[in-house]
Amino acid sequence: MQNSSLNELLENYQVLFSYLSEVFLNEPDEEFIQHIIDNELYFSFPFHSDNSDLQKGLSLLKNFVLQWEKPQVYALRDEYFRLFHGTGKMLVPPYESVYLSNEHLLFEKETIAVREFYARYGLKIDQLNIIPDDHIGYQLLFIAWLLKKALEASRQNEPGDFQHILKDLREFLKSHLLKWSDSFLDLLEEHAASFYYRGNGNLLKFILTEFKKDLES
Repeated sequence: MQNSSLNELLENYQVLFSYLSEVFLNEPDEEFIQHIIDNELYFSFPFHSDNSDLQKGLSLLKNFVLQWEKPQVYALRDEYFRLFHGTGKMLVPPYESVYLSNEHLLFEKETIAVREFYARYGLKIDQLNIIPDDHIGYQLLFIAWLLKKALEASRQNEPGDFQHILKDLREFLKSHLLKWSDSFLDLLEEHAASFYYRGNGNLLKFILTEFKKDLES
């Protein structure tokens, strides 16, 4: 792959992982959604594939945009809290430890392992001990950060650093995100009602599949 094509691929993944991090980490706001609409993300998507998850996700998200009216943000916020917080049991827990720890609780050893991985790059989350480090939004943001570092290494012709970052990306996916993302996305598909969250769930599933394949190749 030529450097220009490689850098374009890294940039596309970086943008999408950053976007998906925002979707799942923070409650929806008008400014973020308007930014998506203005940039026509769903209508000029950087990946082209017949993959059913991608096609379904883009179809749902295009319908979301076409039907969007600003007052709908309140319903989206309600859904965000219903899915990822809840007054009792969370319908769609966004934390790795809930899926993988023996007790299915927050702040278990999985959380600490993710925190230690972030620390390799000198990163600390901004709400330490409030939102656990193993939140899916933070994990997606970390991947976007590593992609930014990989892109810098590629542009500066530093193959050693570039390969080291790719190695860490493969390790992080294998040891953490890919071990529980399918379970998270299955619950999201079951409980999400809006085009927004259903579509972004399909989009994330496609991106993780494609990213894993690209890293392996």
